Amino acid sequence: MFDFEKGRKKIAELDALEEKRINEIRNTESDLSGVTGKHIYVSVSEGNDSNDGLSEDTPLYSIRKATMTALPGDAVLLRRGDLFRTPFMAKPGVTYSAYGKGEKPIIYGSPKNGACPDDWFLVYENKETGALIWQYRNTHMTDVGAIFFNDCEGWGRKELPACDGARFVYAKDKSREYDFTVSLDEDLKYFHAANSIVCGKEIDAAASTGPLYLRCDNGNPGKVFNSIEFNPKVHGIKIGGDNITIDNICIKYCGAHGISAGNVKNFTVRNCEIGWIGGSIQSYNANGTSGNFATRYGNGVEVYGSCDGYVIDNCYIYQCYDAGVTHQYSYLSRSNCRMDHIRYTNCILTDSVYNIEYFLGLVEGFDRGGKDILFKNTMCRRAGYGFGSDRPNGHNQENIRSGTAGVTNNPFTDYRIENCVFDRSVYENVQINTPFEESLPKMSGNIYIQGVGNKFCYFGTTSKNTDEDTENVVKDMMGDKDGEVYFVENIPYYQYDYKVNSKVPVTDEDRVVKEDFEVPEKEESREILPPFYIRSMNNGDLYYSKRDCEDITECLEGDMKYAHIIPVCHKSFMLLDCIGLPETPITDRKVYIKLLARSNRPLESAVKLHTMTDVYGIKGGSGAGSATENGKGNGEWEEIIIKITAGADSASFRQIHLYFAGTINGTALFDENGKPLYPDAYFDVAAWAPFPNLESAKNFRLIDNI
Repeated sequence: MFDFEKGRKKIAELDALEEKRINEIRNTESDLSGVTGKHIYVSVSEGNDSNDGLSEDTPLYSIRKATMTALPGDAVLLRRGDLFRTPFMAKPGVTYSAYGKGEKPIIYGSPKNGACPDDWFLVYENKETGALIWQYRNTHMTDVGAIFFNDCEGWGRKELPACDGARFVYAKDKSREYDFTVSLDEDLKYFHAANSIVCGKEIDAAASTGPLYLRCDNGNPGKVFNSIEFNPKVHGIKIGGDNITIDNICIKYCGAHGISAGNVKNFTVRNCEIGWIGGSIQSYNANGTSGNFATRYGNGVEVYGSCDGYVIDNCYIYQCYDAGVTHQYSYLSRSNCRMDHIRYTNCILTDSVYNIEYFLGLVEGFDRGGKDILFKNTMCRRAGYGFGSDRPNGHNQENIRSGTAGVTNNPFTDYRIENCVFDRSVYENVQINTPFEESLPKMSGNIYIQGVGNKFCYFGTTSKNTDEDTENVVKDMMGDKDGEVYFVENIPYYQYDYKVNSKVPVTDEDRVVKEDFEVPEKEESREILPPFYIRSMNNGDLYYSKRDCEDITECLEGDMKYAHIIPVCHKSFMLLDCIGLPETPITDRKVYIKLLARSNRPLESAVKLHTMTDVYGIKGGSGAGSATENGKGNGEWEEIIIKITAGADSASFRQIHLYFAGTINGTALFDENGKPLYPDAYFDVAAWAPFPNLESAKNFRLIDNI
């Protein structure tokens, strides 16, 4: 009844096509046709940050320095063949691409190749079972989502205990504290005690560090393997605004996302290779059971939130713990979200848990939906075959997934899937759920291959297995009149089995406790801070702050004192705290805040100052300084000046809390004559309680090192 031989021949044909397309993608030349500004060259093998970066002969060394220099319309070009172990944030309006000859430039989240004997020491040995457990001496990595051996020949299994809010415990018995010497019960299992992660709450990834333990029964891992790469909890590239293009870059070994974006316009990823992504813990659930006490994540390319003009073209994306490519937003959030003009075209997406994932839900009273969405000429193959099979929930692998049926109703229109391949999934091949007929995609000319007896699809509100009726399901229920269907034998869940061949004896040196690494430069800072210049008001020059010191008062030097850099934030209202104001309350003084910002709201509603009655707030009521001196509020980047007036003699303030509906790149404080004020003060996003005084602000770990 089922022609399995025909299915096998089709798979062999697709294997050859996949290999050909991967080679083409890897050898694609850089496309700089949209670059209108200067080219800035970066090379870790030949660069120096004292260079001007304006030619191949004078490249900069660091991507951050290049990003700081770049302006909208410019291109930051990374040297082909170079390996950058420095994830970064991309700047609005800038293209990031490659120059030179050879392989694409590579971004690794992994801070170091761990195949060094001196980087491991033995902490546990059981001579009866042969178990050897080793500690890696770098305790500064954020939560490691995966470990890969010998150029990804194999990988370690992450041991995932539960957490009760204060300590690691066993999921089935939370009264018992977790003991990794017992639970690392097979070779190449590992446990990362990134014990600053709090149950039920995702905190700053930079705080979630701790010792990493790997069971390696064949000896010191640094001797057994030629390469060991880690997936710490970082994004390879964080998208910091609109009109950004990522072209011809390879990204690997990031425990969060390969490329992470949210609320963007005109965002393009093309000619890129992205693989071995994800696995880090997003959050713990204190009340969870053995299957859901922790959420692990990691997508190749993600847009979380609204997007208008989101393109992924000619990319090879594979081995992602979660999704290869995705646009998504919480179905619970009470906010607007539009996902318009999306293209996933000419891509090879393989071996992720979901090769394509999207979801969005309707919320009464809010504008939520999307239009003009096209998936075309894209191969989605072997969903659930990769390292993401090591998941707590153990199911739901799909070549295309659209959230949870009955929850994410996906209100999209003008949605098309054309000439794509959906080739095998260990669970369900195609899952496209929506109760709305108009939100179903128009399917045309796609190829479907699935194991007999496996789930074939969930389409609309109907689930179907792979059986003798599948061809009719494709043509009649899914509407793909030109679709092709092929069958293979039933597909079992992916069984990972990696055996280590080499074995080395344990030496006395292996038992010596090693000193910890010094904190690598790139890990002294949080991962998502764009280094934007700010214009001063008095002479129009560009200044920036150092931010590489332990004391706020030492961070500012010379004429740069009043300039500062803060991260892009996409929240509908962002709260900024002005930290480091004088100890003596400010009275009867006019203070002006200058923002380099943009907002789609009229500025009289976009800008607000938090009014408080205690010594840390502004006294004087709702009119205390919300007047704007200029700015149009038309969605474009502009300088906005806000006047703060302390008011009567009795009014004073020692901190300023500013609300702004939009995106901010820089701030500075001035008086009415344009003179810089309060050199020790700066604005930062208030993601925690305000600092009560300058002393506590000084003790705060600075966000970035530019």
